[in-house]
Amino acid sequence: MLPYCTSDLPGAGGACPPRSRQCTELLTANPGGEAGENGHWWVQVRKVGLGTTQARQAVARAARCSEDLVACAGHRDRQAAVVQWLSVPARVVDHPNQLKLAGAHGKLTVVNVLGCPRPVTASSVDTLRWSLRIEGAPGTGYLRAKAVLDRLRRLGLANYIDPVLVTPELVQHGRQVLAGRRAADPSRARWAVQAWLFNAACAERVHDGLLGSAIPGDLVADAARELHLVADPGSWRGRLDNHDAHPTGPWFGGDMPAPAAAAAEREERLIDAFGVAPAALASLPGGHRRAYRIQPRQVQVLVEGSAIRISCDLPAETHIAVLLREVLKEADLSAPPPDDAPEE
Repeated sequence: MLPYCTSDLPGAGGACPPRSRQCTELLTANPGGEAGENGHWWVQVRKVGLGTTQARQAVARAARCSEDLVACAGHRDRQAAVVQWLSVPARVVDHPNQLKLAGAHGKLTVVNVLGCPRPVTASSVDTLRWSLRIEGAPGTGYLRAKAVLDRLRRLGLANYIDPVLVTPELVQHGRQVLAGRRAADPSRARWAVQAWLFNAACAERVHDGLLGSAIPGDLVADAARELHLVADPGSWRGRLDNHDAHPTGPWFGGDMPAPAAAAAEREERLIDAFGVAPAALASLPGGHRRAYRIQPRQVQVLVEGSAIRISCDLPAETHIAVLLREVLKEADLSAPPPDDAPEE
């Protein structure tokens, strides 16, 4: 079991079923501009009980184009109420009004249509605004939730991949793929290996009290997401304490920047324990550094009748199930189906 960041604080208890979760994508910048002949129409949709793939299909039907032409910033929670941006090339749309007719059995409505010179990409959205209703918590639940979230806001939350998604079976399939054997859904199996190794590295940092600290050879990401090799950990203390920078961990693949010194030694031990050759991990697609720690921002905890309402902003890459696990101290992790697995 992955260690908590707030293991000394009791959980709020209760549950936050998917129907009690709301999520809104916050754009890094206003789309602005005009679609023009070579531009794109950005379509803001509200979906409930619908995967991102199905949302893209709905917009594709309205645009009368291939689903492959509908772009998104990432896959979002299938069961929650989600406000999300998609885009479609203007050249394939006769009139933008037709996009407002997109729907999917009452599970999707179009909120807005805007013109933009560029498509929606992962970099278009860097923050998700969450509203969570905790039901069935005991009378002390509000104070407990507030204490946990105050700690996470000050010291940070471990940026685990939702452990429910990283099943032992999937990881074993990933081992088979890396060994050159066939496995069901090899792409997802490779992802599971990358996710499992990151979680293991992050858990070790939490256990050692190093989640928000730098060690020699770490690669630290600044506010602009640029990586810096750490020679003197003390020189980073202020920026780390202020959440202006974060130590990063391995998302193994051919393009992953390598750490040095003590940080490299920790990752080498991790690879040895996993029992896979470094060359096999280097053959994985992509590869980058993922922040070990994130900071929940704009945090509010309110009493709402017999329930607790939690609102906060999280980086788009963060799994809401990980925050809920920390707050509730229970396995209230409802994994989305494979369609909505996060993309790394």
